[in-house]
Amino acid sequence: MPPTRLLIDARGDGWVSTDDGLARVSGDTLAVTPLHGANGVGIRSYWTNAAAVTSQGELVFGGVGGFTVVRPEDAQLGPTGAGAGAAPVSPAPIFVSTSEGLFLPAGSALEPVRRSLQATFSLLDYAAPDRARYAYRLQGLEQAWSDSSPDSRTARYTNLPAGDYVLQVKAVDHAGKWVEATWPVHVERAWHETAPAYAAFAMATVLLAALLVRMRTRMLERRAAELGVIVASRTEELQERTRQLEASHEAIRDLGAHNARALEEERKRVARELHDELGQQLAALNLEVGVMGARSNAGSVLPPQDWSELRSRVGRLTASMRRLVADLRPVALDAGVDAALEWLAAEFTRNTGVPCRLGVDLGGGCLDADSAIVVFRVAQESLNNVRRHAQARQVRMSLELVGDHWQLTVSDDGKGFDPTRRHAGYGLLGMEERAGLVGGSLEISSHPGAGTTVRLTLTGQPSPEALPAS
Repeated sequence: MPPTRLLIDARGDGWVSTDDGLARVSGDTLAVTPLHGANGVGIRSYWTNAAAVTSQGELVFGGVGGFTVVRPEDAQLGPTGAGAGAAPVSPAPIFVSTSEGLFLPAGSALEPVRRSLQATFSLLDYAAPDRARYAYRLQGLEQAWSDSSPDSRTARYTNLPAGDYVLQVKAVDHAGKWVEATWPVHVERAWHETAPAYAAFAMATVLLAALLVRMRTRMLERRAAELGVIVASRTEELQERTRQLEASHEAIRDLGAHNARALEEERKRVARELHDELGQQLAALNLEVGVMGARSNAGSVLPPQDWSELRSRVGRLTASMRRLVADLRPVALDAGVDAALEWLAAEFTRNTGVPCRLGVDLGGGCLDADSAIVVFRVAQESLNNVRRHAQARQVRMSLELVGDHWQLTVSDDGKGFDPTRRHAGYGLLGMEERAGLVGGSLEISSHPGAGTTVRLTLTGQPSPEALPAS
């Protein structure tokens, strides 16, 4: 029979198993030395492919009834199978192989980058290979056994965690005896899985957390400082607005009191003029009419001079009445705001001798009654201030439609004043209040020695509150 398996030992000699036993073939001379029956070898029939080389260089041959171990260095054979005077036959062993070779009893170590294990196992018993059954498990990873058929004798594991395991394999031979073998497996820890690495990670985490806390604290401190500045600024602004509001309320109260006094004074003036001038003239007129009536009844003819004096007295009464009515409300307002401003400019020039140039451009528009009164009163108060304080040589006054709003401007070349200082009079405050009632705004532009400009802008609808008639 031809050889069924050839193994090469460490010295280069070949070992073959045949149906007649074992034989050694010299690598130098090709001399064949049969080992049948030598040194107590009791197995005469070996099975195909039932041979393996261990990591120590021992040759293992399996056959009917057991297996034979050959140590080439001394050409001695180990325990034998059944035969006359032979040692007891050892059970068929289980061999496990991987891509790196045969497993050692000491086990195998997997590097950190290699976490996969694939092992193929085989029972060196070919008496009845179809009856062999296998089971395996990786102790330390799983508890249950996994069954494997004779055709698929492979255990596969991937992504194994670092640690120590034991690969357990058990098989049953043709006689029904179970054989078990174990191989330790050690998976090396990666550098980031070591205790120093864990300590470094923990320290880095603590440092990072401390850094984040510090950064967050600094950010909160900066934010708190910014909020403090904002709060201080808002508080100061609120206090300033509160002071302005209180000053405005006080000014409004003063203005109300001033208006009440002014109204009372105006009433006194009107009553005094009515009594002193109109009343006296009416009394004198009544007396003269009575005298003239008595003389007429007596048949006397009245001279033309008496009638002339009577007409003069009636004329003076009419002029006084008209002047009094004009002081209360100019009749020119009934003819429109442009006519009222022309009358106001003419009266200013006639009374002061200072020329007042007027320019009116209504642009086809028309002011409502309330706005017209505000325009007239602001212009009147502005001219009164010029007459009392400005010492101006000329005055310019204009009313025009700019875009969608009206603008009244009164400017002079007088001595001017500082608008930021509070003045004892109530003229400016009264003009501001009038402008606010019709949704407008008043702007005072002045500087000592540079004249004064008063600009009234009406942009909104009049306030629903009733406007003063004078």
